[in-house]
Amino acid sequence: MTRRGFLQSAAAVSALALGVPSIWAAPEGTLKARRPTETLEGNEFHLTLDPTIVNVTGETRIATLVNGMLPGPTLKWREGEEVTIHVTNNLPVSSSIHWH
Repeated sequence: MTRRGFLQSAAAVSALALGVPSIWAAPEGTLKARRPTETLEGNEFHLTLDPTIVNVTGETRIATLVNGMLPGPTLKWREGEEVTIHVTNNLPVSSSIHWH
């Protein structure tokens, strides 16, 4: 299991154990088909965070998608480049993004 897979599983288990708050309820009819992750290149990126109903394991769940993808896109630029990342948070709570 990858680190990402472990963390996603841990988050799902935590959400189930604590009960997913009603603020995470995505609008009816927002079940999305999983699509491949993209690699975005350049020095300016636009990311959108959305709560979305997904079915990865055979059961529907609320997940945070980045640009409609789970996992989110890979951002690629050269070492030493200055980049600008614009984030639109459509989640009902504050959020942060972590990457390597």
